[in-house]
Amino acid sequence: MNISLKKGLVNLQQFPRLKNPRSIPFFLKKKLRRQLTLLGENDPKLKVLASVGAFKYQEIVDRRIIDDWIYRYGLSISNLSRANGNLHIPFFNKQVLDILSRSPISSLLDSYFLKIYGSLPVLQCIPSLVISYPNISHDTFDPKTHNFPAIWHTDYLSEFTVHIPITPINLNTTHTMYAKNTHTSLFLPPKKHDNFQHFIRMYGNKTDAIMLDVDGWHSGRLEGTTPRIMIQFKFTRGNDLLLYPVNGLSEKQIKIINITKKNISNYKDISRCLREDFLFLQSSKIKDSKLSILKDNLKYYQHYYE
Repeated sequence: MNISLKKGLVNLQQFPRLKNPRSIPFFLKKKLRRQLTLLGENDPKLKVLASVGAFKYQEIVDRRIIDDWIYRYGLSISNLSRANGNLHIPFFNKQVLDILSRSPISSLLDSYFLKIYGSLPVLQCIPSLVISYPNISHDTFDPKTHNFPAIWHTDYLSEFTVHIPITPINLNTTHTMYAKNTHTSLFLPPKKHDNFQHFIRMYGNKTDAIMLDVDGWHSGRLEGTTPRIMIQFKFTRGNDLLLYPVNGLSEKQIKIINITKKNISNYKDISRCLREDFLFLQSSKIKDSKLSILKDNLKYYQHYYE
């Protein structure tokens, strides 16, 4: 075989899963809308988000809000122990409602969805407090036994996440790696990041909002000596709402709840806060259709404070 042809075939095999493309109509349309946004948009924040697929909105959350959450929920590192998966707690209160409904974060998100999809974002599930404090190194991670999203992957079509750090996210903590410009890619990601170079580490301070179009390739990186504590919002066009299961919690959800309760020493104090949050959500008159999932999934809270 011709040497140059052989090299070409090797390189082709290394290209990210050409044989397994994603939804071609969806991503072709998204590519076109992205290009039109880049040509006609003046907002620099929106242009970065549309271009890269990720944007760190710096110093956009009032530090007093973060400090209040740390105090109220007892989010001290000393109360946490290492675990073999992420800890998740439903997280909703008056401050969260304000961020979701009337903040620069929600405004930028609305603009992005209108430009890229022609519709407003819909909250996909109840916001959550996510704690990553792995009891393993990244090199020993096994996706079959460890509950971390630490392989390169994409999420539901049109899914979008916002992370609000409660503690700084940096090289000393678990963090998300994001492959730039892949949010309109027709192809699935490779298994290892060695196959491409253009990825960014999504670090942030506790007044920032890390905004990610997770149609793009991304992966958790299990590093550092301190836990990553953040609030996570998930959005979609409305096509993939994560509804509370009619027949009760799944085995995976039960496992997450058990891991969470086991690895937070002051969980009884947190559960009292969750009970208060449940009552607040129950009594809230939320008319915005973008947030309808909150009431639909209300009973999910009960499994965390019972």
